[in-house]
Amino acid sequence: MKKKNHDIVVCDMSCVEGYAEKSIDNVKSLSPASKVLVFSFDPPGKHREFIKKIGADGYINRPLNPETVLDSVRALVDSN
Repeated sequence: MKKKNHDIVVCDMSCVEGYAEKSIDNVKSLSPASKVLVFSFDPPGKHREFIKKIGADGYINRPLNPETVLDSVRALVDSN
């Protein structure tokens, strides 16, 4: 990711272990105002503390429902 201002970045938590955290750190350092939305097959309760720790702004369960994704994106955009 090059230094740019992105409104929202979506990241899959099930990528290689530790990569989601590094990716979010990278996003936040290059574009601090960006909101990060993560998704995973795991229930949100399993990752709640981890999601906060790594600086993600939202979470969506997989499989992804298009309406849920849009609602989550809208909520993040409206939170500014």
